[in-house]
Amino acid sequence: MESPEPRPRLSICVVVRDGLVGLERTLEALERHRQALQACPAEVVVVDGESCDGSVQRARFFARALEGQLPVRLFSQSPRGIYAAMNQAWLLARGEWLLFLNAGDLLLDGSLPAEAINAAEAAGAASIQCQMAVFPPGGRRAFWLPGRVVRA
Repeated sequence: MESPEPRPRLSICVVVRDGLVGLERTLEALERHRQALQACPAEVVVVDGESCDGSVQRARFFARALEGQLPVRLFSQSPRGIYAAMNQAWLLARGEWLLFLNAGDLLLDGSLPAEAINAAEAAGAASIQCQMAVFPPGGRRAFWLPGRVVRA
């Protein structure tokens, strides 16, 4: 009898509706960081709002390509808005920590989620609220808005 898959530490929740180009960029970035995400360990949950542009097919291809390396689960639901999709991803997520990405968002360093989780747990934090980094076109520096840690 096979033992159940261990609970991931991190669930990366990706929501999409007719955002194929952005979804491809997001999934390609996650695939590039596969090893760091495996070490975390992480899973990817994709919630689609009945896309008509091939987003679902691309997510299925991604899941098959990473089979046995990084768990990927896909859920499709009628479009009820981004927050309904995020709530569905939250319900489906098995990880202790959640990272929400919209189609088109990029994870630039796959080791950062684990580092943030380690720091939060060491500080007794219950959540981490992060802001995005914005890279101006052609720029080498990012503008960061600081996140904050919420203590348990």
